[in-house]
Amino acid sequence: MQSIDGTDASAVQNWCSITRAAEVISKSMAAVAYHACMRVAIGLLMIFGVLGSSQDKRVRPQFRDFRVKALYAGTPAQPKLNKSWRTFRTVIRKGAKSRVEFAGHYTVPRWGCGAGCTAFVIVDSITGKVYDGFTVVDLPQSWMEKHEELARWSSILKAV
Repeated sequence: MQSIDGTDASAVQNWCSITRAAEVISKSMAAVAYHACMRVAIGLLMIFGVLGSSQDKRVRPQFRDFRVKALYAGTPAQPKLNKSWRTFRTVIRKGAKSRVEFAGHYTVPRWGCGAGCTAFVIVDSITGKVYDGFTVVDLPQSWMEKHEELARWSSILKAV
């Protein structure tokens, strides 16, 4: 059967069918190649994971290895707050009045900052300087209380 412009309509239909089939085959081959690559990648990750877990574990630092020379026993200095800490001034001032918690002369005021969020700063009990701490998100305060480790007489802080 011939079209108006003289081309064979059945040949055009066959060509379109062949083109569509080639596209389907090409996409199928790409999917097979992708899945094969993913299987190899997952296998390698599993092998490296097993090898990594069989290596010797490093010993965590111990508080006794980082002892300070003296513990501050005087009255804590008033915290020197900058503009970024004004929102939390009450909790920082209250926390700074507590006894030394870290490295011989620092306190660590902490507060909740929403569901699953805990923030803290470090306050020097001698000078009153407030150092930026950090925020821990998606860990409840109760978890932090169990896993945060401080020692008055050591200069390391462990947050595990």
